Amino acid sequence: MKNLYLLLCPLLCLPFISNYSFSQGSGKAYDFTSNYIDIPNSTSLNPTTLTLEAWIKADGWAANIWGNVIISKDGWATGDEGYTIRCGASGSLSFLIGDGVPGWHEVSTGPLMTVGKWYHVAGTYDGTTMRLYLNGTEVATTAYTGTISTTSYNVTIGKMSYVPGGGRYFDGNIDEVGIWNTAIPQSSIREYMCKKMSTSHPQYASLVGHWNMDAAGIVVDQSPIGNDGTVVGPTHVNSGAPIGDVSVFTYAASPNITLANGLIDSVNVTSTSPLSTVHIYRVNSAPLNNNSGSIDSTDQDHYWGVYTSAPSSYNYSMKYYYPGNTFYNGTQNYGILAGRVNGGATSWGATTATHDMPNNKYTATLNNTREFRLGYDCPGYFVNPQSSLSFCEGDYVTISDVGPSTVHQWYNAAGPLTGETGSTFTTGMSGSYYVVVNSGACALTSQTFNVSANINPIAIFGSLSPILCENDMGEAIVNGMPAFGTYTGAGVAGTTFSASIAGVGTHSLIYTVIDTNQCTDADTMSVVVNAAPAVPLITQTGTNLCAAPVIGLTYQWYLNNVLISGATSDCHTATTNGSYSAVVTNASNCDEVSATYILDDLALNESTFENGISVLPNPTDGIVNINSIAQNVNFSVTVYDGQGRMVKEIKTLQTQHQIDLSDCENGIYFVHIFSGDKRKVKTSYLISFLKSF
Repeated sequence: MKNLYLLLCPLLCLPFISNYSFSQGSGKAYDFTSNYIDIPNSTSLNPTTLTLEAWIKADGWAANIWGNVIISKDGWATGDEGYTIRCGASGSLSFLIGDGVPGWHEVSTGPLMTVGKWYHVAGTYDGTTMRLYLNGTEVATTAYTGTISTTSYNVTIGKMSYVPGGGRYFDGNIDEVGIWNTAIPQSSIREYMCKKMSTSHPQYASLVGHWNMDAAGIVVDQSPIGNDGTVVGPTHVNSGAPIGDVSVFTYAASPNITLANGLIDSVNVTSTSPLSTVHIYRVNSAPLNNNSGSIDSTDQDHYWGVYTSAPSSYNYSMKYYYPGNTFYNGTQNYGILAGRVNGGATSWGATTATHDMPNNKYTATLNNTREFRLGYDCPGYFVNPQSSLSFCEGDYVTISDVGPSTVHQWYNAAGPLTGETGSTFTTGMSGSYYVVVNSGACALTSQTFNVSANINPIAIFGSLSPILCENDMGEAIVNGMPAFGTYTGAGVAGTTFSASIAGVGTHSLIYTVIDTNQCTDADTMSVVVNAAPAVPLITQTGTNLCAAPVIGLTYQWYLNNVLISGATSDCHTATTNGSYSAVVTNASNCDEVSATYILDDLALNESTFENGISVLPNPTDGIVNINSIAQNVNFSVTVYDGQGRMVKEIKTLQTQHQIDLSDCENGIYFVHIFSGDKRKVKTSYLISFLKSF
């Protein structure tokens, strides 16, 4: 399609380059979704007569005709001013201008376009008539005599200018946008529809903005005015718009049209099907998307295209004559017609065509828009098709001729590589390489392979305790760098190391990092997991609590989770009831804690117990309070009447309790209080009970 020519000149000539110079096009467009291109407002962009034009390829349609804005400079909600061209509603097209009264004037069509296909759209206004063109054919018109109201809004490509009105974004590709301060006639629209803009355009002096979308990040105005724009989000992509350096066209129902390239080559298109629109164009350079796929070589001087806007199924005959094209140079026997349906595609393939070698001609029956150029495919000859190769530091790449070619010579930028005459070439150095091969009459220089070395990442394991016990909780591994690495090794799950899963021993853990170039590095760490002692079992003999003695272990006893000072033997003599536990520690400083042992049958001596009990009030009229100052000591109470009969019994009391005698008779009662198993300690009290009346 469009291609970039680089013009070199001394630095001193740079100040004399002006905005009037035309870029030759680089085969680029912008892909829009919810984004746009912004072009600042200027007087030049507020004409009284107007033409808007662009190449578009929609990926989807909005439900309404006003939903997909192509070019906009309108303020419909602030006075119906400015202009816009837009589409939607299953491929309908609309062109509007505002007169500021308020009032909009619109010319529109029904559904004419489909998604995935390139169309040239244009709207013109000459002061009395508004017209819409699709691929150079007038598809709608309406009368309006008046003015185009001036608006201060910027020009936006891909969405409407008036921000509060919503985006109304275009969904798809836009290329070759133009704004003119005159109504371009149909003849000029057709002549330059498939041809790069130049100063030879009949209405060139009326061009106030032309953006070929070739630059990334900024949209350079190719008109004399210099209305450059800013890219606000859309993606720079390869363009499929059919734009050439030269073109011819016909709108005859049964076309017969030829475009010649002097005596070098020419293309002829004929059809008995009603095509209505046929453009033949030629690009005088290699395409930007120059991947020839499985084809050994393609013409790098120029290529051709046929564009037709026929809406339904059709066929046409294309004849390509190449009598003066020196591309084959002895390889005509292996010739093919390289082609592609989508002008933005990155690779070319063989077009089904009849090759008439005596007459230097290809003939093909086609049913779609097509681009093509000469190519040849040597039998059995095929060099790796990659356009670039890379490897990681310390590694290498290999480029091979996988066909039966017999003579090879590999080159880098400095020239032939000594001794590199085999079908395979291996290098561990960055640079540009290619090979010259010969297989009988079919000799070819391969494409250049750009080889580059990628820097390996540096992996840092991170932080983890180097010595652990097998009964430790899982520990997080932190601060591994770069953060996208992966931990592996015994006991590793994600970023957690489990000593119990890894088991006793020394373990080598690995942190591996693989970057986006697939270059890798790893860092290791050794972790020692020591055995933990067996869980101690507490047994009781009288007041002695013991854990099984093991040589090499140290002991520490706890009461109610509080360390008992000095209790560091395998046995401990208890002096009070409570919850006991023992922690054992081995030589590796790994410890284990016993199950809690509850001691509740430890009795006090008679004197301590009796002095610590109070039974009040005495005498009583019903309620007797029993309190003990002893901690963690269980006791029970039995009450007898004067005849020795038991009237109350309460077991396993702690610290305090109440006895209710209100349901008993008046009299003297004996209160016996016991502590310890089998009533080891006992004290008795005499209580007088007199009911209150």
